[in-house]
Amino acid sequence: MTIPDTTKGNPAPDITVGAGTTPSDQATAISGNDYFTFTLTPVSAVNLATLNFDIAVSGTVTGSYFVQAAIGAGSFANVGSTLSTSSSTFTTQSVSLSATQFQNLTLPVTFRIYIYDNKNGSMSDLLDNVTVDGLAVPEPSTWAMMGLGAGLLGAVQRFLRKRG
Repeated sequence: MTIPDTTKGNPAPDITVGAGTTPSDQATAISGNDYFTFTLTPVSAVNLATLNFDIAVSGTVTGSYFVQAAIGAGSFANVGSTLSTSSSTFTTQSVSLSATQFQNLTLPVTFRIYIYDNKNGSMSDLLDNVTVDGLAVPEPSTWAMMGLGAGLLGAVQRFLRKRG
């Protein structure tokens, strides 16, 4: 699953809300609502694997990023650990979504990627190419067809042994 990127090929704009500067710590990022958000709504059950995104900073700054998620009408909770970079070149970061709450998921899940840096907004923190990897969970009818197929293969093999 890929989140549409209207700035394809260009760095994403600086993600700032609140006072218009990048917050200097995690608490300020949360209280200032400084985040990029998106919601995935499964059509059928899915098992999510990873959330991937490219991050970079401009100037001599260490940008830090952390992710929160809420499933359905639940409250937001941290997912994974804080990521950081001091590189001006985009590097891909991955957050594992292998926890049980992201498996066999049928409710919408909303992600927030928060950003803060150690220069209190004097530089740009950049985010681009957000993707979520996952697999659809087979429906019960699929399992039934696989079981029927395996049973038929066993019956044919038994018939061939008796003939042979």
